[in-house]
Amino acid sequence: MNKEARLLINITTNIFVFLLTTPTVFATEFNTDVLDASDRNNIDLTPFSRAGYIMPGQYQMEIRVNGQDISPSAFQITFLEPSFSGNDSNLLIVFYVQIMPDDFVM
Repeated sequence: MNKEARLLINITTNIFVFLLTTPTVFATEFNTDVLDASDRNNIDLTPFSRAGYIMPGQYQMEIRVNGQDISPSAFQITFLEPSFSGNDSNLLIVFYVQIMPDDFVM
């Protein structure tokens, strides 16, 4: 193999390794200019940072399995705001979860 071919393979390999080791970055910012609201500075979007968050309120729902309706008609379902935080250790005690010293991460 000549010197030029080795150099080309070396450069290509370095670029490939660099692209594979580039860390993934997730944005935590939101541009409130896209919202149609007069008071954009006082909007709290932190609840939407939790995975699977659903806004509290009433929603119309139908149940379908394999394209066939199971529910006789559409019905209302209400989502309430949880009254506890996800890190509430008292809630773990209520559900009989024992917290061991090894579970704490500093």
